[in-house]
Parts: sequence; C-alpha cells; structure tokens
Amino acid sequence: MRLECIEDLDASPLLPAAWEDVLSKSSHDHVCFTYEWTRAWWKAFGKGKRLLILAAVDDRDHIRALAPLMLQKTSLFGLPVRKISFIYNDNASRADLIDGGYNREIVEGMIAYLTRNTGLWDVVELQNIWECSMTYHNLRQVLKQAGIRFALKTGLRSPFVTVNTDWGHYFSSRSKNFHKSFRNLQNRYKSKTGWSIDHPKNLDGIYAISRRSWKARCKRDICADDSNRDFFNILTDIANEKGWLHLWLLTVEGKGIAYEYALEYKRTMYALKADFDESARHLSPGVMLHTQLMKYCFERGFKEIDLCGHDEDYKIRWSDGIRNHAHVTMYRAGFYGMLLYVLDHKVCYGVKNVLKKIKLLNMIKRNMQRR
Repeated sequence: MRLECIEDLDASPLLPAAWEDVLSKSSHDHVCFTYEWTRAWWKAFGKGKRLLILAAVDDRDHIRALAPLMLQKTSLFGLPVRKISFIYNDNASRADLIDGGYNREIVEGMIAYLTRNTGLWDVVELQNIWECSMTYHNLRQVLKQAGIRFALKTGLRSPFVTVNTDWGHYFSSRSKNFHKSFRNLQNRYKSKTGWSIDHPKNLDGIYAISRRSWKARCKRDICADDSNRDFFNILTDIANEKGWLHLWLLTVEGKGIAYEYALEYKRTMYALKADFDESARHLSPGVMLHTQLMKYCFERGFKEIDLCGHDEDYKIRWSDGIRNHAHVTMYRAGFYGMLLYVLDHKVCYGVKNVLKKIKLLNMIKRNMQRR
C-alpha cells in the first residue's frame, strides 16, 4: 500500500463512501470518527489549519486506512511550534486512526511519512487514544523501533455503561445513597406542576440554558464561541438527516432548565453535552433528565451508553466502567525538539501532575478530618 495525502474533504465525491467503508471495517467504530463529524468539525474549526489526512491506498486505488491529521501553528512558552495532531478538540470523547483492519500498516506508514517530512513539524500530538486500542500498542512499538523521542501523557478517563440487562435490574444495582437521593428528587418533582421533557429539533432552547449555566462563566458551555456554535449547528443538521440526533429538554412551567445533547450511532448512545440553568440547581434537573435518557436506552436495547468527557462524580454514579485514554506526543530530532520535549513534558506536564497530586492529597486530608 502507498500513502496519499488528502488536503480537501470535498475534493472527491467518492471520499464519504470510502471513509464509511473503512470505518465499518476498523478495529473500533465511533461517531467522532465518521466523515460527517470530521467535515462538520473542519468547517467550524479548520480556519488557519492545514488538512493532512493520510490515506493508505492499495494497488487498485481503494482506500484501506486513514490517519485523520491536521497541521497548525501554535506556541509553547512563547516559542513557535508547528504541530501535527488528530482533527480533534474537546467536543469529541476520543480520537484514533481509522485503520480498516490494517492498524500496523497505517501506523508504520504514518511514522514513515512523518520521518520523511520532519521539515513540516516540530511536535506531533495524537490526543486521547484509548489505551486498549491497537493504535496505542502499535504506536509505542513503532516509535521505539524508529528511535523517535516521544512522551506518554494521561488523557481522558471516560465513564460508560454496558447495557446487558433491563432497566429495573440496572437501576436497583445503584448504591443506597443514590436511591435515597433519587427518592428525594422524585418527591420534589411530584410537588411541581407543569414540568415536561421535550425533544426539540433545533438548538435555540439549549443555547438559552447554556448561557444561564455555570459553564458559561468559564467559557466551557456549548455556545462558548462562534466556532463552537457553528460546529453544533452543522452537526445538528447532519445528525437530523442521519437519524442520530437526540435532544432532551427539561422544562418547568414553560421554561427550559436542563438539556442533554446526545447522538445515537450503531446502537451506542453518545451523551456529548449536558447542562442546566443555575437558578434551578435546587431541582437537580440534570439528574432527572439524565435518568430519563438512561431509561430510554435500556428500554430500547442499546448496547452501550458512552458518557463521554471526564469522569465527573455525577457520571461515576451511573457508570460501570472507565476507559482510560492517553496522549502520544512525538518530538522532532535535534536541539529544538529536545527543548520542546523538556518544556512540554518535563515542565508543563510535570507541574500539572504535581498540582493534581496536591489536590488529591488535600481531598484525602479533608475526608480524614470529617471522620
């Protein structure tokens, strides 16, 4: 197989079908790896970046595997950095190669391409690869064999729920404290009149809730900036057409107070975004709405609910497993690459780990003092 570089997602009308075929044969299929997601992401966030998708092509010109990469200019401690990475940001819960069953081949081909083209990049950062992925295993082996300097960094710890029983059995397996809290929650809603769960087809109500959430203060809400709004507007239109879209809106007396933005893809529900109106915090609207989404998935025979993102406490209460992810970061040979390695991995990442440990120690200390 040979490698070809795709720099325009709309260059060939055959690409979407070829992409879908490769993804269906890959070691893992995921909504964030689809052509539709990638194209929506690129239209919203691609400004100032260069598309660098590596396609492994056989002697009949059929695409057999894909490395969805991009090139961008950034900085580290004021130093200019040319970075190659996955087509990715925090809106996705995972990134990976689309291997089509040829994982070792696409990993070796990608590394060979990067080795031949060191004039393109200073750093290659492949973010949030699942640690059980063949890509993670093969990357480490191939990089060691090639003698490329690289670092492993801790990535997302994403909770998930395997749907292998009915709703009643699953719900009864939750903790006693969970059941006590949920009974109190139900009582609060029994005393409320005029509450309902709706399924809108547009994002107007969701954006309104997002602007009244605590995340809005730190620019982590769904409409944090124009690019983020563009992405979800495009993705919503596509998901509506594909039958993936699940918008859940909890309203009380006609006012939206919580939402869930989820995508259904090949019997897995991806709970991508959720938020609530801070003024309704006393009603725990997020818990009430998420319960209904979970119940829906169990009753309709989904195989999994991917809770996406980080392992926040509210997700852990629901989950029965965690997927650990990691970043694999490569550094160009030579003095500049070594300097970036020291600054990025030893200084930045080292300081972050120390701060995490201090936070953990403080949490343990507080828990000890409560006893």
